[in-house]
Amino acid sequence: MKHTLGWWKRQWLKLREQWSSKPQESWNVAFDDCELIASRLTMRPEVGTSTVRWDEVTQVSVFKRDLTTIDQICVRFRRADGSAFEFTEDVPRFLEVIAALPQYLPGCPALGTWYLDVMQPPFEANYRVLWDREDAIEGHRVEASA
Repeated sequence: MKHTLGWWKRQWLKLREQWSSKPQESWNVAFDDCELIASRLTMRPEVGTSTVRWDEVTQVSVFKRDLTTIDQICVRFRRADGSAFEFTEDVPRFLEVIAALPQYLPGCPALGTWYLDVMQPPFEANYRVLWDREDAIEGHRVEASA
């Protein structure tokens, strides 16, 4: 019994640390034919805005983050300079942005073809590359030569 209580105490301390270290925040997401813009406003007086132009995206990957009691689905957009922009399913319009990816990144698979595979099984990262610019260009070359 003592061993079990120690585990629960560690889990509680880990959760409490996560809750206390993350400021309350809200997101605003907008996208159009040229770019994706995400603005973050925290309870502290700070605002952060990230902009990703569709033509500078070199890779899109998805994965789950284990938050101890729940999973959080994340999408990462990588740029040619190696920097990345990441947002999670907690952001407003998350599914709307993800569903629109094939429109802005030709060759990117539709939401319904991969989303459930990332969700299951629980508490596994289920990392996958959804879209890679080099693969998309190479695929286009193969189709054009066929």
